[in-house]
Amino acid sequence: MRFINGVISVSLIVWLTPQANAQDVEKIAKDIGKSPHYERAKQFAERIEEELNRRVRQKVAEKKATIDALYGRMLSETVESGRTESNDHDALFGAESRIFIFVSRSVPLDTLKAYAAGIESLGKENLCFVFRYFPSNFLGSFLRKDPDCMADDCVVKAKIIISDRLFQRYAVTQVPAVVFDPDTTHTNNNWLLVYGAVPLKEALTLFYEESGQHEFKIAANRVAHN
Repeated sequence: MRFINGVISVSLIVWLTPQANAQDVEKIAKDIGKSPHYERAKQFAERIEEELNRRVRQKVAEKKATIDALYGRMLSETVESGRTESNDHDALFGAESRIFIFVSRSVPLDTLKAYAAGIESLGKENLCFVFRYFPSNFLGSFLRKDPDCMADDCVVKAKIIISDRLFQRYAVTQVPAVVFDPDTTHTNNNWLLVYGAVPLKEALTLFYEESGQHEFKIAANRVAHN
């Protein structure tokens, strides 16, 4: 269907004499409603509205598909980078597993710096910071180990993900929160979640107590001795 920009109007001009009463006006209105021109105009307007609604639904579906595709690619790239990147630390977890640290600008800097130090001691293959929105001019405030040092070695090499969808996927409603997902390549409910500004060592210890995976105990001890 081709649309023509403009306004389609149906003009019905009625001259009411001073003698016209309410019944006359009502009769005229009923006659207008029975007019074939009125009915055709009404049907045309309904078709336009239906077509516009269809196009809006189509655009929404296309946008959602695009977002879902980007989200899937983001997770795939994160997993792939974990497979290919080298680090000084031995990998404790599988390539598809992730520990997500959900934070925001509202989290105290000391807490963020402690998490960053934990990531540095464990390696960034499996650990990521997750923000709902991009924290402009903020990352350096907690990733830089020494505010007076501008060298690359003075910055924690942490992965940063900006994703509202990850907040939704793991039902994170407050920050900070630490999530362990054993396999990010599949949607499952096997992930573990800890709320509150708990040290990373404590979160890993809770994961160990809940899952019995010995890797969490090793990781917790590594963080503690950093």
